Amino acid sequence: MQIFNTFFKYLSRKTSNNTFIPEIDGLRFIAIITVLFFHLNTVLIRSVDGGFEQEILKETYADFGWWMIRLDLGVKVFFAISGFVLALPFIKSYDLKKPINLKSYFIRRVTRLEPPFLISLIVLFIGQLLLLKQDLSTLWLNFLASLVYMHGFIFGEPSKINPVTWSLETEFQFYILMPLFMWFLFKNKGLTFSVMGLVACSLLAYFSKSAIINFDVKFLSHSLLVHLGNFLTGILFALIYYKVPNWIKKKHLVYDLIGFIGLFLLFKYYKPQAYIMNSIVFNIAILLLFTGVFKGILLNYIFTRKFIYTIGGMCYSIYLIHYVILHMAVPLTLVFTSGMGYKFQLLVQSFIHVPIVLLISIIFFVLFERPFMDKDFFKKWVKSISNQSIIKHD
Repeated sequence: MQIFNTFFKYLSRKTSNNTFIPEIDGLRFIAIITVLFFHLNTVLIRSVDGGFEQEILKETYADFGWWMIRLDLGVKVFFAISGFVLALPFIKSYDLKKPINLKSYFIRRVTRLEPPFLISLIVLFIGQLLLLKQDLSTLWLNFLASLVYMHGFIFGEPSKINPVTWSLETEFQFYILMPLFMWFLFKNKGLTFSVMGLVACSLLAYFSKSAIINFDVKFLSHSLLVHLGNFLTGILFALIYYKVPNWIKKKHLVYDLIGFIGLFLLFKYYKPQAYIMNSIVFNIAILLLFTGVFKGILLNYIFTRKFIYTIGGMCYSIYLIHYVILHMAVPLTLVFTSGMGYKFQLLVQSFIHVPIVLLISIIFFVLFERPFMDKDFFKKWVKSISNQSIIKHD
Protein backbone atom coordinates (compact mmCIF):
# COMPACT_ATOMS: atom_id res chain seq x y z
CA MET A 1 0.00 0.00 0.00
CA GLN A 2 2.87 2.37 0.84
CA ILE A 3 4.35 1.73 -2.62
CA PHE A 4 1.08 2.72 -4.31
CA ASN A 5 0.75 5.84 -2.16
CA THR A 6 4.28 6.89 -3.09
CA PHE A 7 3.57 6.18 -6.75
CA PHE A 8 0.40 8.27 -6.81
CA LYS A 9 2.05 11.04 -4.81
CA TYR A 10 4.80 11.25 -7.41
CA LEU A 11 2.19 11.54 -10.17
CA SER A 12 -0.04 13.99 -8.34
CA ARG A 13 -0.70 17.42 -9.78
CA LYS A 14 0.90 20.50 -8.29
CA THR A 15 -1.37 23.51 -7.84
CA SER A 16 -0.07 27.07 -7.85
CA ASN A 17 -2.18 28.20 -4.88
CA ASN A 18 -2.00 24.93 -2.92
CA THR A 19 -5.74 24.34 -3.30
CA PHE A 20 -6.77 20.96 -4.62
CA ILE A 21 -10.35 19.98 -5.48
CA PRO A 22 -10.38 16.21 -6.16
CA GLU A 23 -13.85 16.41 -7.75
CA ILE A 24 -12.47 18.61 -10.52
CA ASP A 25 -9.78 16.11 -11.41
CA GLY A 26 -12.46 13.43 -11.20
CA LEU A 27 -14.40 15.37 -13.82
CA ARG A 28 -11.21 15.69 -15.84
CA PHE A 29 -11.04 11.89 -15.76
CA ILE A 30 -14.55 11.68 -17.22
CA ALA A 31 -13.57 14.15 -19.94
CA ILE A 32 -10.29 12.53 -20.96
CA ILE A 33 -11.52 8.93 -20.85
CA THR A 34 -14.46 9.73 -23.15
CA VAL A 35 -12.18 11.53 -25.61
CA LEU A 36 -9.65 8.68 -25.49
CA PHE A 37 -12.26 6.07 -26.37
CA PHE A 38 -13.80 8.34 -29.00
CA HIS A 39 -10.49 8.58 -30.84
CA LEU A 40 -9.75 4.87 -30.38
CA ASN A 41 -13.13 4.14 -31.95
CA THR A 42 -12.48 6.65 -34.75
CA VAL A 43 -9.04 5.26 -35.59
CA LEU A 44 -10.38 1.70 -35.55
CA ILE A 45 -13.20 2.54 -37.95
CA ARG A 46 -10.86 4.36 -40.34
CA SER A 47 -8.33 1.53 -40.18
CA VAL A 48 -10.89 -1.04 -41.41
CA ASP A 49 -11.95 1.23 -44.29
CA GLY A 50 -15.38 2.06 -42.93
CA GLY A 51 -16.40 -1.54 -42.48
CA PHE A 52 -18.37 -0.74 -39.34
CA GLU A 53 -20.44 2.16 -40.67
CA GLN A 54 -23.68 0.25 -40.27
CA GLU A 55 -22.77 -0.42 -36.66
CA ILE A 56 -22.09 3.16 -35.66
CA LEU A 57 -24.52 5.23 -37.74
CA LYS A 58 -27.48 4.44 -35.52
CA GLU A 59 -30.27 6.81 -34.59
CA THR A 60 -31.18 5.48 -31.16
CA TYR A 61 -29.35 5.31 -27.83
CA ALA A 62 -30.30 1.63 -27.62
CA ASP A 63 -27.39 0.95 -29.99
CA PHE A 64 -23.77 0.81 -28.82
CA GLY A 65 -22.40 2.81 -31.75
CA TRP A 66 -24.75 5.71 -30.97
CA TRP A 67 -22.88 6.26 -27.70
CA MET A 68 -19.40 5.82 -29.16
CA ILE A 69 -19.67 8.55 -31.79
CA ARG A 70 -20.73 11.04 -29.11
CA LEU A 71 -17.81 10.50 -26.76
CA ASP A 72 -16.05 13.60 -28.05
CA LEU A 73 -18.44 15.52 -25.81
CA GLY A 74 -15.68 15.16 -23.24
CA VAL A 75 -13.95 18.13 -24.88
CA LYS A 76 -16.94 20.32 -24.01
CA VAL A 77 -16.75 19.06 -20.43
CA PHE A 78 -13.10 20.17 -20.47
CA PHE A 79 -14.23 23.64 -21.50
CA ALA A 80 -16.66 23.81 -18.57
CA ILE A 81 -13.91 22.64 -16.19
CA SER A 82 -11.64 25.41 -17.49
CA GLY A 83 -14.41 27.93 -16.91
CA PHE A 84 -14.77 26.73 -13.32
CA VAL A 85 -11.05 26.64 -12.51
CA LEU A 86 -10.23 30.04 -13.97
CA ALA A 87 -13.37 31.75 -12.67
CA LEU A 88 -12.99 30.75 -9.02
CA PRO A 89 -10.03 33.06 -8.21
CA PHE A 90 -11.69 35.97 -10.03
CA ILE A 91 -14.99 35.50 -8.19
CA LYS A 92 -13.16 35.37 -4.89
CA SER A 93 -11.04 38.42 -5.68
CA TYR A 94 -14.03 40.57 -6.66
CA ASP A 95 -15.96 39.41 -3.61
CA LEU A 96 -13.06 40.29 -1.28
CA LYS A 97 -12.20 43.48 -3.20
CA LYS A 98 -8.68 42.20 -3.84
CA PRO A 99 -7.80 42.59 -7.55
CA ILE A 100 -6.05 39.76 -9.34
CA ASN A 101 -2.59 40.48 -10.74
CA LEU A 102 -3.28 40.08 -14.47
CA LYS A 103 0.42 39.95 -15.28
CA SER A 104 0.80 36.93 -13.02
CA TYR A 105 -2.37 35.42 -14.47
CA PHE A 106 -1.05 35.52 -18.05
CA ILE A 107 2.50 34.52 -17.13
CA ARG A 108 1.11 31.52 -15.25
CA ARG A 109 -0.93 30.42 -18.26
CA VAL A 110 2.21 30.56 -20.42
CA THR A 111 4.65 28.89 -18.01
CA ARG A 112 2.20 26.15 -17.05
CA LEU A 113 0.78 25.16 -20.44
CA GLU A 114 3.26 26.19 -23.11
CA PRO A 115 6.23 23.87 -22.39
CA PRO A 116 4.32 20.54 -22.82
CA PHE A 117 2.48 21.96 -25.83
CA LEU A 118 5.65 23.17 -27.53
CA ILE A 119 7.54 19.94 -26.85
CA SER A 120 4.76 17.75 -28.24
CA LEU A 121 4.23 20.02 -31.27
CA ILE A 122 7.93 20.12 -32.18
CA VAL A 123 8.35 16.35 -31.77
CA LEU A 124 5.29 15.61 -33.92
CA PHE A 125 6.40 18.14 -36.53
CA ILE A 126 9.84 16.55 -36.82
CA GLY A 127 8.26 13.08 -36.77
CA GLN A 128 6.01 13.89 -39.72
CA LEU A 129 8.95 15.25 -41.69
CA LEU A 130 11.26 12.31 -41.01
CA LEU A 131 8.89 9.36 -40.75
CA LEU A 132 5.95 10.36 -42.94
CA LYS A 133 8.06 12.31 -45.45
CA GLN A 134 5.74 15.31 -45.39
CA ASP A 135 6.54 18.33 -47.54
CA LEU A 136 8.42 20.86 -45.40
CA SER A 137 7.28 23.88 -47.43
CA THR A 138 3.63 23.07 -46.69
CA LEU A 139 3.93 21.58 -43.21
CA TRP A 140 6.01 24.51 -41.98
CA LEU A 141 3.05 26.86 -42.42
CA ASN A 142 0.80 24.46 -40.49
CA PHE A 143 3.42 24.30 -37.74
CA LEU A 144 3.65 28.08 -37.41
CA ALA A 145 -0.14 28.49 -37.37
CA SER A 146 -0.44 25.78 -34.72
CA LEU A 147 2.37 27.35 -32.71
CA VAL A 148 0.45 30.61 -32.30
CA TYR A 149 -2.96 28.92 -31.81
CA MET A 150 -4.28 30.26 -35.13
CA HIS A 151 -4.57 27.15 -37.31
CA GLY A 152 -8.37 27.10 -37.20
CA PHE A 153 -8.63 30.80 -38.08
CA ILE A 154 -6.10 30.57 -40.92
CA PHE A 155 -6.84 27.18 -42.49
CA GLY A 156 -10.41 26.58 -41.35
CA GLU A 157 -9.58 23.10 -40.04
CA PRO A 158 -7.76 21.41 -37.14
CA SER A 159 -3.97 21.33 -37.10
CA LYS A 160 -2.23 18.88 -39.42
CA ILE A 161 0.53 18.49 -36.85
CA ASN A 162 -1.76 17.38 -34.02
CA PRO A 163 -5.49 17.57 -34.85
CA VAL A 164 -6.68 17.52 -31.23
CA THR A 165 -5.03 20.86 -30.51
CA TRP A 166 -8.01 22.67 -32.06
CA SER A 167 -9.49 22.71 -28.55
CA LEU A 168 -6.32 24.27 -27.14
CA GLU A 169 -6.77 27.12 -29.62
CA THR A 170 -10.28 27.59 -28.23
CA GLU A 171 -8.93 27.48 -24.67
CA PHE A 172 -6.27 30.05 -25.59
CA GLN A 173 -8.94 32.46 -26.83
CA PHE A 174 -10.83 31.99 -23.58
CA TYR A 175 -7.71 32.60 -21.46
CA ILE A 176 -7.17 35.91 -23.24
CA LEU A 177 -10.76 37.11 -22.83
CA MET A 178 -11.41 35.62 -19.39
CA PRO A 179 -10.43 38.72 -17.35
CA LEU A 180 -12.76 40.84 -19.50
CA PHE A 181 -15.67 38.43 -18.99
CA MET A 182 -15.11 38.38 -15.24
CA TRP A 183 -14.81 42.17 -15.03
CA PHE A 184 -18.11 42.57 -16.88
CA LEU A 185 -19.95 39.92 -14.87
CA PHE A 186 -18.58 40.40 -11.35
CA LYS A 187 -16.78 43.70 -10.71
CA ASN A 188 -19.03 45.74 -8.42
CA LYS A 189 -21.99 43.63 -9.51
CA GLY A 190 -24.64 42.01 -7.36
CA LEU A 191 -25.41 38.31 -7.48
CA THR A 192 -28.58 38.85 -9.51
CA PHE A 193 -26.74 40.77 -12.22
CA SER A 194 -23.97 38.14 -12.35
CA VAL A 195 -26.42 35.26 -12.77
CA MET A 196 -28.59 37.09 -15.31
CA GLY A 197 -25.45 38.20 -17.16
CA LEU A 198 -24.22 34.62 -17.37
CA VAL A 199 -27.59 33.43 -18.66
CA ALA A 200 -27.79 36.22 -21.24
CA CYS A 201 -24.23 35.66 -22.47
CA SER A 202 -24.90 31.91 -22.67
CA LEU A 203 -27.99 32.43 -24.83
CA LEU A 204 -26.03 34.72 -27.14
CA ALA A 205 -23.31 32.05 -27.30
CA TYR A 206 -25.85 29.39 -28.28
CA PHE A 207 -27.22 31.58 -31.08
CA SER A 208 -23.68 32.28 -32.26
CA LYS A 209 -22.88 28.57 -32.28
CA SER A 210 -26.02 27.72 -34.23
CA ALA A 211 -25.36 30.40 -36.85
CA ILE A 212 -21.71 29.42 -37.39
CA ILE A 213 -22.57 25.73 -37.78
CA ASN A 214 -25.61 26.31 -40.00
CA PHE A 215 -23.75 28.69 -42.31
CA ASP A 216 -20.67 26.46 -42.24
CA VAL A 217 -18.22 29.25 -41.38
CA LYS A 218 -15.17 27.00 -41.34
CA PHE A 219 -12.59 29.45 -39.99
CA LEU A 220 -14.84 30.01 -36.94
CA SER A 221 -16.04 26.42 -36.54
CA HIS A 222 -13.65 25.64 -33.67
CA SER A 223 -13.47 29.12 -32.19
CA LEU A 224 -14.65 30.48 -28.85
CA LEU A 225 -17.75 31.84 -30.61
CA VAL A 226 -18.94 28.24 -30.93
CA HIS A 227 -17.92 26.91 -27.52
CA LEU A 228 -18.25 29.91 -25.20
CA GLY A 229 -21.46 28.51 -23.68
CA ASN A 230 -19.54 25.57 -22.20
CA PHE A 231 -17.02 27.86 -20.48
CA LEU A 232 -19.83 30.04 -19.12
CA THR A 233 -21.48 26.95 -17.65
CA GLY A 234 -18.28 26.27 -15.71
CA ILE A 235 -18.24 29.88 -14.50
CA LEU A 236 -21.83 29.52 -13.28
CA PHE A 237 -20.96 26.40 -11.29
CA ALA A 238 -17.92 28.20 -9.84
CA LEU A 239 -20.28 30.92 -8.63
CA ILE A 240 -22.51 28.29 -6.99
CA TYR A 241 -19.47 26.57 -5.47
CA TYR A 242 -18.19 29.83 -3.96
CA LYS A 243 -21.48 31.33 -2.80
CA VAL A 244 -23.06 28.25 -1.17
CA PRO A 245 -20.14 26.13 0.11
CA ASN A 246 -22.22 24.49 2.85
CA TRP A 247 -24.75 23.27 0.28
CA ILE A 248 -21.94 21.88 -1.89
CA LYS A 249 -20.60 19.87 1.05
CA LYS A 250 -23.90 18.12 1.81
CA LYS A 251 -24.06 14.72 0.10
CA HIS A 252 -27.19 12.73 -0.74
CA LEU A 253 -28.09 9.83 -3.00
CA VAL A 254 -30.62 11.99 -4.82
CA TYR A 255 -27.70 13.92 -6.31
CA ASP A 256 -26.29 10.68 -7.68
CA LEU A 257 -29.54 10.32 -9.61
CA ILE A 258 -29.23 13.93 -10.77
CA GLY A 259 -25.66 13.26 -11.89
CA PHE A 260 -26.61 10.16 -13.87
CA ILE A 261 -29.50 12.02 -15.48
CA GLY A 262 -27.06 14.77 -16.42
CA LEU A 263 -24.68 12.22 -17.95
CA PHE A 264 -27.48 10.69 -20.03
CA LEU A 265 -28.69 14.12 -21.18
CA LEU A 266 -25.15 15.00 -22.27
CA PHE A 267 -25.29 12.17 -24.79
CA LYS A 268 -28.93 12.65 -25.69
CA TYR A 269 -28.66 16.35 -26.54
CA TYR A 270 -25.11 16.52 -27.83
CA LYS A 271 -26.18 16.22 -31.46
CA PRO A 272 -27.25 17.92 -33.67
CA GLN A 273 -25.04 20.66 -32.24
CA ALA A 274 -26.61 23.37 -34.40
CA TYR A 275 -29.89 23.19 -32.46
CA ILE A 276 -30.12 25.96 -29.88
CA MET A 277 -32.34 23.86 -27.61
CA ASN A 278 -29.76 21.07 -27.69
CA SER A 279 -27.08 23.53 -26.54
CA ILE A 280 -29.30 24.74 -23.69
CA VAL A 281 -30.11 21.24 -22.43
CA PHE A 282 -26.53 20.04 -22.97
CA ASN A 283 -25.12 22.76 -20.73
CA ILE A 284 -27.81 22.21 -18.12
CA ALA A 285 -26.70 18.57 -18.22
CA ILE A 286 -23.11 19.65 -17.51
CA LEU A 287 -24.37 21.48 -14.41
CA LEU A 288 -26.26 18.35 -13.33
CA LEU A 289 -23.17 16.18 -13.83
CA PHE A 290 -20.99 18.58 -11.84
CA THR A 291 -23.61 18.64 -9.09
CA GLY A 292 -23.74 14.85 -8.99
CA VAL A 293 -19.96 14.49 -8.74
CA PHE A 294 -19.71 17.10 -5.96
CA LYS A 295 -22.83 16.21 -3.97
CA GLY A 296 -23.71 12.61 -4.78
CA ILE A 297 -22.60 9.86 -2.40
CA LEU A 298 -21.72 7.23 -5.00
CA LEU A 299 -20.44 9.55 -7.75
CA ASN A 300 -18.40 11.59 -5.29
CA TYR A 301 -16.86 8.42 -3.86
CA ILE A 302 -15.95 7.08 -7.31
CA PHE A 303 -14.47 10.27 -8.71
CA THR A 304 -12.51 11.22 -5.62
CA ARG A 305 -10.58 7.95 -5.58
CA LYS A 306 -6.84 8.52 -5.88
CA PHE A 307 -6.51 6.40 -9.03
CA ILE A 308 -9.30 8.33 -10.77
CA TYR A 309 -8.27 11.88 -9.90
CA THR A 310 -4.59 11.11 -10.50
CA ILE A 311 -5.33 10.08 -14.09
CA GLY A 312 -7.63 13.09 -14.37
CA GLY A 313 -4.76 15.30 -13.22
CA MET A 314 -2.64 14.02 -16.12
CA CYS A 315 -5.35 14.79 -18.68
CA TYR A 316 -3.33 17.49 -20.45
CA SER A 317 -0.46 15.11 -21.18
CA ILE A 318 -2.84 12.34 -22.22
CA TYR A 319 -4.74 14.73 -24.47
CA LEU A 320 -1.61 16.05 -26.18
CA ILE A 321 -0.21 12.67 -27.22
CA HIS A 322 -3.00 10.08 -27.21
CA TYR A 323 -4.22 10.66 -30.76
CA VAL A 324 -0.87 10.18 -32.46
CA ILE A 325 -0.18 7.03 -30.40
CA LEU A 326 -3.51 5.52 -31.41
CA HIS A 327 -3.09 6.62 -35.03
CA MET A 328 0.26 4.83 -35.22
CA ALA A 329 -0.45 1.78 -33.06
CA VAL A 330 -4.00 0.61 -33.86
CA PRO A 331 -3.32 -0.36 -37.51
CA LEU A 332 -0.40 -2.49 -36.33
CA THR A 333 -2.60 -4.63 -34.08
CA LEU A 334 -5.55 -5.15 -36.42
CA VAL A 335 -4.03 -8.49 -37.40
CA PHE A 336 -5.03 -9.78 -33.94
CA THR A 337 -8.69 -8.78 -34.34
CA SER A 338 -9.24 -9.26 -38.07
CA GLY A 339 -12.59 -10.83 -38.85
CA MET A 340 -14.08 -10.06 -35.45
CA GLY A 341 -17.22 -7.99 -34.97
CA TYR A 342 -17.15 -4.28 -34.24
CA LYS A 343 -17.76 -4.48 -30.48
CA PHE A 344 -15.28 -7.29 -29.93
CA GLN A 345 -12.59 -5.57 -31.98
CA LEU A 346 -13.10 -2.36 -30.03
CA LEU A 347 -12.89 -4.26 -26.75
CA VAL A 348 -9.66 -6.04 -27.68
CA GLN A 349 -8.08 -2.89 -29.09
CA SER A 350 -9.01 -1.08 -25.88
CA PHE A 351 -7.25 -3.69 -23.73
CA ILE A 352 -4.16 -3.34 -25.93
CA HIS A 353 -3.91 0.40 -26.44
CA VAL A 354 -5.41 2.17 -23.42
CA PRO A 355 -2.61 0.86 -21.12
CA ILE A 356 -0.02 1.85 -23.74
CA VAL A 357 -1.43 5.37 -24.00
CA LEU A 358 -1.53 5.73 -20.21
CA LEU A 359 2.03 4.45 -19.77
CA ILE A 360 3.51 6.80 -22.38
CA SER A 361 1.40 9.65 -21.01
CA ILE A 362 2.74 9.04 -17.49
CA ILE A 363 6.29 9.30 -18.80
CA PHE A 364 5.44 12.49 -20.72
CA PHE A 365 3.67 13.93 -17.68
CA VAL A 366 6.59 13.29 -15.32
CA LEU A 367 9.20 14.64 -17.72
CA PHE A 368 7.45 17.47 -19.53
CA GLU A 369 4.35 18.60 -17.65
CA ARG A 370 4.60 18.08 -13.90
CA PRO A 371 7.82 20.12 -13.47
CA PHE A 372 6.09 23.18 -14.94
CA MET A 373 3.19 22.89 -12.50
CA ASP A 374 5.55 24.50 -10.00
CA LYS A 375 4.95 28.21 -10.56
CA ASP A 376 8.53 28.92 -9.44
CA PHE A 377 10.11 26.35 -11.78
CA PHE A 378 11.77 28.88 -14.07
CA LYS A 379 13.04 30.97 -11.14
CA LYS A 380 14.56 27.86 -9.58
CA TRP A 381 16.01 26.86 -12.93
CA VAL A 382 17.66 30.25 -13.49
CA LYS A 383 18.94 30.25 -9.91
CA SER A 384 20.37 26.76 -10.36
CA ILE A 385 22.20 27.80 -13.52
CA SER A 386 23.55 30.91 -11.78
CA ASN A 387 24.81 28.87 -8.84
CA GLN A 388 26.53 26.41 -11.16
CA SER A 389 28.16 29.28 -13.01
CA ILE A 390 29.43 30.76 -9.72
CA ILE A 391 30.84 27.39 -8.64
CA LYS A 392 32.68 26.99 -11.95
CA HIS A 393 34.21 30.46 -11.72
CA ASP A 394 35.28 29.84 -8.13
